[in-house]
Amino acid sequence: AVVAARDEGVEALLDAVEGHRAYLAASGRLGAQAQARAERQVLGLARERLLGAARAALGEAALAGLVAAVAAHELDPHTAADRLVAALLQDRE
Repeated sequence: AVVAARDEGVEALLDAVEGHRAYLAASGRLGAQAQARAERQVLGLARERLLGAARAALGEAALAGLVAAVAAHELDPHTAADRLVAALLQDRE
């Protein structure tokens, strides 16, 4: 058991954590985890920026119209997303 207030077991816990990290590094899993984390970060940031640009290209009123059409089952979400992307791409030309 670890009781930090009495400094009991803390060194053993640190050794176990360091041992596990060394195992992850040796097995390649640590690098794979870092790669996956970096990919999530890059794609997440790109997603936020693209969504902001698409909102600006389409306009809030038009976006609200797409959302309302999907909610009313007048338009499927895939077509609405395609229109949002098309507005972004058209704005970039």
